[in-house]
Amino acid sequence: MAIVFASIGVAGPAVADERAWQRARCYDIFSSDNDQRIANCTSLIQSGSEGSGELAVAHYFRGLSYSNKRDHDRAIADYTDAIRLNPDHFLSYSYRGHSYYSKKDYDHAIADYTAAFELRPEVVAPLLFRANVYADQGDFDRAIADETRAIAISPKLAWSYFQRGLVTLYAGSLPKARADLIQATALDPKDAYAALWLDILDKRSNLPSRLVAATTQINMYKWPAPIVGLFVGRSTSEAVLAAADNSNAHIKKEQVCQANFYSGELALRGDAKGEATRLFQAAATDCPITQALPEQWAAKAELKALGLKP
Repeated sequence: MAIVFASIGVAGPAVADERAWQRARCYDIFSSDNDQRIANCTSLIQSGSEGSGELAVAHYFRGLSYSNKRDHDRAIADYTDAIRLNPDHFLSYSYRGHSYYSKKDYDHAIADYTAAFELRPEVVAPLLFRANVYADQGDFDRAIADETRAIAISPKLAWSYFQRGLVTLYAGSLPKARADLIQATALDPKDAYAALWLDILDKRSNLPSRLVAATTQINMYKWPAPIVGLFVGRSTSEAVLAAADNSNAHIKKEQVCQANFYSGELALRGDAKGEATRLFQAAATDCPITQALPEQWAAKAELKALGLKP
C-alpha cells in the first residue's frame, strides 16, 4: 500500500498517518532520486518510532538506494542491519550478495546467496546468482550444478537455461550449450541476449543463423538492438560503440562493455584474433562486476580459450 501511495503521487497532507507517508517515501522503488530516498529512509530510521520489523525494511530500502549509487560499503552496512533486525530477511541476503560480488568478495557473496536460498528454497534466483559467481571464478562444474538444480525447481524459467548454456559452452560442450540456448529462446523469444548467444553457438557449429528471423520478436528500438543489428549486417562496430553512449555513466559503462564483447565475438568469427583479443581484454578489464553482465566473465573465458591470461 505504501508503494501505491508513492507511485500515484498522493500529496503528503492528504495522508492521515504522517509516519505511513514517510514509509511510503522511503519504500518507493519507482523513484529514481536515490539521494532523496536515502534521506527519507534515514529520517525514518532515526525517528525512534519504528519497530524492529519496520526498521529492517527501512534499512533494506536505504541499502537498495546505496546499491543504485554503487556505494557498496554503505549498502552492505544497511543490509547487515536489516538482517540483524530480521534474520529471515531473504532480500537483504540476496542484495548484500550482489554488493559483495561487485566488490569481488566472492566468498561472502556465495555465503549470502546460499543463506538466501536456504531461507526460500522455492526461489531459484539465489542459485543462479551463486552460479554466476562460480562461473566468474572458472568453477564451471559448481555453476552447472546450481543451474541444473534451478531448472529442476523452475523448469519454465528461460534465465536458467540461458545461464547454463553459457557456462556449458565454456566448460567445453557446444552441443549441450546449444540445446540450452534453444530452450531459452523457445521459452522467451523476445530475449535479445539469448538470440545473440544462440547465433554465436550456431555459427560455431557451422549451422545457419536464425537471428534475422528472431528480430521479428525482439524489440529493435532499445538496447541491445544495435548489437543485434551488427550481427545481422545492418551496422558496424563503430556505430554500436556510439550507440552505447548514455547520459547515465553506469549504463554507459555496461553498454560499452557489451559493445566490446560482442564486437570481439564477431572479430573472432572472422578469424581476426588480434582484434578479438583486444576487445575481449577491454571487456574483461572495463566491464563492471555485476550479476547483470555475464559478458564480464565470458570475456575472461574467451581470453583463456585463446591461450591468454585475462
